[in-house]
Amino acid sequence: MKTMYKRYASLPEGFRIAKGVKTSNSESGIIVFVPSRSAYFQGNITTEKILELVGEGNQNSEIIESFISHFPESDPQEIQEDLEGTLRQLWVMGVLEKGAGHGK
Repeated sequence: MKTMYKRYASLPEGFRIAKGVKTSNSESGIIVFVPSRSAYFQGNITTEKILELVGEGNQNSEIIESFISHFPESDPQEIQEDLEGTLRQLWVMGVLEKGAGHGK
């Protein structure tokens, strides 16, 4: 039920990395271990950067703005939609959790 809720609920303004989540780098990206699911998954450079920004306490809007400013030649709306989708996926997978009062 929690997973279903997360798929359709509005994204919270901010996240934090879920307790126990571990990351390591590999040649082809980042490997993330999610203890709540006893699962590993492979992420890319976008996943790595999102986790870095979340770890620094950035809110979703700040993360999106960071990517938009880094890729000025790309469509900002498309970047926002892609990142919101990635944030939602990381939330559903248990990598991220709501960050009550979290942020700068």
